[in-house]
Amino acid sequence: MPSNFPLISVIADFTAGPPNTPGLSSVSLNGAAPSTKTIVRTIRTSRGRQYELNKVEAGTLSLDVVDGSEYLNPVNTGSPWNSGSNSLLPYRCVQAGMWWNAATKSVAGNQLNSSNTPPASTAAFDPSFESGIGWVGYLNTSPTYSWSTAQHFDGTHSLSAVFNASTDTIGWGMWTVPGQTYVLSLYVFVPSGHTVTASFVNFPGAVGTTIATATSSTTGAWQRLTMTGVPTGAVSAVTVTCTGALPATVYLDACQLEVGSTASAFTSSGPTYFPLYTGYVERYPQKWDNAGFRGLRPLEAVDALSPLSRAVISQSYASTILADGPAIYMPLSDDAGPQAVQRPKGGQPFLGYTQLGSQSGAVNFGGDSFLDGSKAASVVQQNTNPVTLTDNTMITYVGTRQGGFTMSPQSFTFEAWIKFSSGTPYLGAAVASNTVGQVTGPTYWVGWYTSGGALAAAYFDPNGSTGFTLNTSTIGGLWFPDGVWHYVAIAFEGSNNFQFIRDGLSSSVRTFNTTPSQTVNLSNLFVEATTYYGDPVTEVAVANMALYSTALSSTQRQAHYQRGIGYLGELPGNRASRLLNAYWSSNITTDVGKTALSPDFYYDPPSSPGQPSQAKSVLAALEDIADTEGGLVWVDGGGRVHFDSRDTRYLNQKTAQYVFGENAAGGELPYVELEYDYDPSFVYSDAQLTCDYSSNTLTAVNNTSRTAYGQRIISKTLYAQNDWDVQQAANFFVRRYAKPAGAAGTGTGPRIARMSIDPGGNPNMVAAALKLDVGSRVTVKRRTSASVTISGDYYIEQVSHNIDAENSTWVVDYQLSPVFVPTVWILGDSTYGVLGSTTACVY
Repeated sequence: MPSNFPLISVIADFTAGPPNTPGLSSVSLNGAAPSTKTIVRTIRTSRGRQYELNKVEAGTLSLDVVDGSEYLNPVNTGSPWNSGSNSLLPYRCVQAGMWWNAATKSVAGNQLNSSNTPPASTAAFDPSFESGIGWVGYLNTSPTYSWSTAQHFDGTHSLSAVFNASTDTIGWGMWTVPGQTYVLSLYVFVPSGHTVTASFVNFPGAVGTTIATATSSTTGAWQRLTMTGVPTGAVSAVTVTCTGALPATVYLDACQLEVGSTASAFTSSGPTYFPLYTGYVERYPQKWDNAGFRGLRPLEAVDALSPLSRAVISQSYASTILADGPAIYMPLSDDAGPQAVQRPKGGQPFLGYTQLGSQSGAVNFGGDSFLDGSKAASVVQQNTNPVTLTDNTMITYVGTRQGGFTMSPQSFTFEAWIKFSSGTPYLGAAVASNTVGQVTGPTYWVGWYTSGGALAAAYFDPNGSTGFTLNTSTIGGLWFPDGVWHYVAIAFEGSNNFQFIRDGLSSSVRTFNTTPSQTVNLSNLFVEATTYYGDPVTEVAVANMALYSTALSSTQRQAHYQRGIGYLGELPGNRASRLLNAYWSSNITTDVGKTALSPDFYYDPPSSPGQPSQAKSVLAALEDIADTEGGLVWVDGGGRVHFDSRDTRYLNQKTAQYVFGENAAGGELPYVELEYDYDPSFVYSDAQLTCDYSSNTLTAVNNTSRTAYGQRIISKTLYAQNDWDVQQAANFFVRRYAKPAGAAGTGTGPRIARMSIDPGGNPNMVAAALKLDVGSRVTVKRRTSASVTISGDYYIEQVSHNIDAENSTWVVDYQLSPVFVPTVWILGDSTYGVLGSTTACVY
């Protein structure tokens, strides 16, 4: 490649698949060793939003690889890329990128600068150790190393390494491009009577062959060790050892890796590695030329959105709480009695019972529905008409017998979901006793007790001490019948302390007002409805009752509550983060967003009898979230998954990064091709949006747009919690999209269907080509022969790189959408917080 062309790197890691990115075991698909005759001839990438679908599709990478060694042939078991821990399986990690120093418009400088990270690390290089030593790893056995100011060559800090044995080795990994000559250098301060040897080595997943070495010859002063050589792999490393009377302390500083054959003066700046594409090899097509003697591999890869489109969400309340190890779990989702009782930790089975009171007492299995649509049990007790008082036959129970659970009042949690509609219910876990005529629950129990018409937590200990009610008025007020599902829990936390919980709120830590028993044997998990006190009817529904032999943490309780309500009201970025952390990895960037979301039950709804689950893919769920918020889900060149909120672009890109146009003398970057598009694909005169939570349809109409363009309707469901947000979205659509972009009055230029630039032929374009990504903001100007100037700010929606390494050409194509509000109002910002002629409110 020409000297002013970026240094291309194409690597694969055949030991890892999704959600990983290439790591320490990476190999170069541009092999340089004589035994590795793979050459990448062309690289084509495409990432970003598909215009007609208005969503981001999986990014693609196409590599035209000459495979003279047959290393990329899955049938070749002798290939080092298809043996041992390596395998040519679908969805192995692949990455294409470039090294470039924008300041020098070359690849000159120190690769170990703070814009880069070592392989398999997220800590940035700090070659003079001014900010820390977190990027340093040790190879082989480890010396003791620390951040020091005792000695320093550059700046005020260095790395101090105490070598305790001759086998101790300190070092770190570095990305390299095979076939390139590199100079590796570092300064060492060696104590008297000792010698330090630094080695520049290949690192094919472990310390490999030596590229070059250097040995110290000076003690008590700083000395530069320099090593020059040609790596044969994508990952190289430096190792440092010490000989002499040990232990000994050696200081390291001013580390540098540079392309070339001669060491230059130390600098902490240099080229940055820009990943253009990171994904997973989906297909290994096999072709040959030269009468079958040379393999050709047109590899095809997809980015993270592809595996996310196949990752199916599996979630349920049961799986959430079972992960926390309950001793007893009674879902109460049965079609008929007796109810099932699970003992995940083993033990004598429980037997379900029902005890029906007079006057039409009833236990209705499946008589109610839990929040996620699963069945719940309801318990109803009627009174006479007119009502009577103190009739202890009007008591209906559903509960369990025989099985036992030994509860410690110092380590225990009881939890359930209750829908309290009327009257006087009781529920909890009780010591075995006769329930006939028992009005206020069995004699000894822990659970929820009706007092003064409101439910409150209670505990009645069998040691004979007086039972007591644990008042709940401090967590959301007294709990009177409201016909709404609530999560309740009582946690005994040790040292006679306890907390009670309702929905997402916990009481302060309380202390028992009497000393409880050491252990209590609970065998009756019961729900009772009674009209003994004169209520016309008592009705209560219960679901998902569970007992634990530990005090659940507040985090666990909150997770149970949120899973129960389907994370109702969750903000978009938080939901995206929760899903991605569960089904992908932490290699994500999410913005919180603004729209309170509806429950997520529809991701994996309970199956109807005889019907399969209708679970959604993670990508489909993320797209629903983004569509509701007005955001975007996309993957950057480094493989990081992004969830953008409605304001991400406005806040992160307040002004254009680059200006493209024909006026090079005025600082504009030239484009090769520019194609505008002026069409009504996204013109809406009518909006008909359905709120998922309320099922209401909210509408908005722009009659002016109807007259000009005819009736054009946008109709979809937004997964929002409230109608207000959906109505605002409807209003937004018929105002923002009343006209095509570029029409009079829109204040924008037309959409740009294609803008091509040629960084391969113009080094001044390289930095822009490498830095611009989906969501980047640029200004584009077009001066026409009719003396018409089209100028506007745009967001990049799609990026495609076309690189021909054989012919040293590189063209980048972009699709762009107009920035509708060039200067937004940002409340509290000293520059953008002044609402007036230069700023406008976005939403």
